Amino acid sequence: DSHDSHRFNISDDDATKIVELVEAWGKSILSVVGVTRHHISVVASAIGRIASPLLTPLLQQLLDEDLTRHKQQKHDFLKSLHKGQRVDNGANTYFYRSYTEALVKIGDEVAIDVLKSYLPNQYCGEDAALALKHIWDNKQPLSQGWQFKPSPDFTEVKEKRGVLIEGKRKDSEPFVEEILSVVTRIIESNPNEKERQHALKLARTAFAMPYGDKSDLINRLIQLP
Repeated sequence: DSHDSHRFNISDDDATKIVELVEAWGKSILSVVGVTRHHISVVASAIGRIASPLLTPLLQQLLDEDLTRHKQQKHDFLKSLHKGQRVDNGANTYFYRSYTEALVKIGDEVAIDVLKSYLPNQYCGEDAALALKHIWDNKQPLSQGWQFKPSPDFTEVKEKRGVLIEGKRKDSEPFVEEILSVVTRIIESNPNEKERQHALKLARTAFAMPYGDKSDLINRLIQLP
């Protein structure tokens, strides 16, 4: 399978040993003095290469640790700015794609549920939505045997124009419904500017997949301040 090219070609016995080694590495790295978010993300990348569902709980633990540390870095960075200082503490560096890509490569229902759980998160929710779209892309016939699409991709323009002219729409994809349910909750909660921007980013990803008739939601998004 072309989508499994990221996995090592190793025996089951060796795979088990590697999983155990990476799991021990990931659990121990969080207690190492001086470990950085970059170091943690390296473990996530290694998990993505192995793509073992057994490592999903560890991957989520590492992502939660990254989120906790990143939020603190953001807080400290803004606090220093208010004092007229500027510190380079990594607050503007993002590693979330390492975690979400690893979950894409694992790709089972548990990994998908983990991605869905992060959709509301303003730090990594957009990456989680993009990861869900990546999983959806990998299941489409067009993605088989064609790894590199032009950008922008106009290959389906004629078909989609005909669909609109005939007044027909493809049914909404389940991932779209999951993402847009988060968008709806955000815009119905008197969102602040950052929350509105997050909702728009999620919606942009969702609307890159078949979404049925979402005219009402689209109009509400357009009318956001």
